[in-house]
Amino acid sequence: VQQLKLKEARLKLLGELLSGIRMVKLFGWEPAFRTRVEAVREVELANLKKSAYINCFTIFTFTCAPYLITLATFSVFTLASPDNLLTPAKAFTALALFNILRAPMNLLPMIISSIITAAVSMRRLGRFLAADEADLSHVIQTLPGADTAEPAVLVTDGHFSWSAAGEAAFGLNRLNFRLRRGSLTAVVGR
Repeated sequence: VQQLKLKEARLKLLGELLSGIRMVKLFGWEPAFRTRVEAVREVELANLKKSAYINCFTIFTFTCAPYLITLATFSVFTLASPDNLLTPAKAFTALALFNILRAPMNLLPMIISSIITAAVSMRRLGRFLAADEADLSHVIQTLPGADTAEPAVLVTDGHFSWSAAGEAAFGLNRLNFRLRRGSLTAVVGR
């Protein structure tokens, strides 16, 4: 959880930096922003290092666990009572069962980590989806002048021609069109 919070803080700072890069360059604020980004990154790296140590310990523990369980089981089995004899049939049956349990035991640390990450993500998504809707009365939804009947561009009986080097002139004659403000217009073709 802490690791994801630190990553989010670093990405937010970098996003602000990149969105205002012109101002940062114009006023020479690079050293100040570099210091802020490096400070956040150092805290994040310290947390990642701690997390890596915990992850190594967990993986080592869960890797050694089947062997230690096998050793403890056979030790208790033979030392608990002198009447219990460890025969090959009992030993190989127990080893086969322990071997079956080894794969789920090795996956357990990764499953726990994935569950924690999913829980954090679900909490963040829940907060986002439960947030208030944007107030649409504060948003301008039309372009200025788009509601007027007067066109932004008006061409009546237009004549346009051009030529490339070594080619015959090409032209458009008696062209009439009007472009409304706020509309999308495309001219396609050669």
